[in-house]
Amino acid sequence: MAPTRRCRGLGRAVGLGAAGFLGAAAALLNTCNFVQVPRVQVARPQRSALRLSRREAGLVQREAVDGLVTKEDVQEEEDEEDRKILVSELEVGQEVDGVVVRGFGFLGYFVDIGAESNGLLEFEELVDGFPSKDEELRKGEFVTARVLETDGINFYLTRRTGDLARPPRFREKHTQEDVEAFQGVHDDEWLQGEVAGMWAKGVWVKITPPSGGWPVRSLVKPEDFTDGFAKTVFPGMKVMVRVTGVDVPQKRIDITMRDP
Repeated sequence: MAPTRRCRGLGRAVGLGAAGFLGAAAALLNTCNFVQVPRVQVARPQRSALRLSRREAGLVQREAVDGLVTKEDVQEEEDEEDRKILVSELEVGQEVDGVVVRGFGFLGYFVDIGAESNGLLEFEELVDGFPSKDEELRKGEFVTARVLETDGINFYLTRRTGDLARPPRFREKHTQEDVEAFQGVHDDEWLQGEVAGMWAKGVWVKITPPSGGWPVRSLVKPEDFTDGFAKTVFPGMKVMVRVTGVDVPQKRIDITMRDP
């Protein structure tokens, strides 16, 4: 790069008249010492990558090189972001992330994973064992779960580890439960039951009357658990219980896992 030349003595001609200035300048040009002043090369700033923030926090951001982003690019990404996952595309065992939308009575929680409908995370599927108060969920809480079951329209989730096999859900109507058949059962008689579900107040156990009939679902409260049961209980687990009370009008029986 050619240097710019600057004369140190030329400035002394300033202040003279026009003619005097021109004459002095001509004389000085013949005698002055030139110094080289390097010309500074100013770098042209590079275009920085344009980062587009997504409409919702936590979603992946797209970076476009040299800022070349068209409206079509943005619309395409927004359409992809807004596309709902089809429930029919979900597979059992698939891991998904979601947010708790709301509680669903004593059954559990509805979770939004970005699908066309929300999945149900049942209370007994929150953790391994019996969920403690601290392990219950709140609206807006983020969770990671696996798809437990789907029929292409609805789906269930689990946060338990291990096998995904589960017994059929207890579907008997309350009016079908044969509570009267337990009236003759002594409180020292042990009956085998099966864990049919859980909620904050205890574990649901399905038991069949010794004489036969429709099974009954009854709640074992935490104070009636045997030692260590809370840590090991799982859906479908076989347990031994005793009947401690029968209320026919209320269609309810009271059971315990503890010795008399």
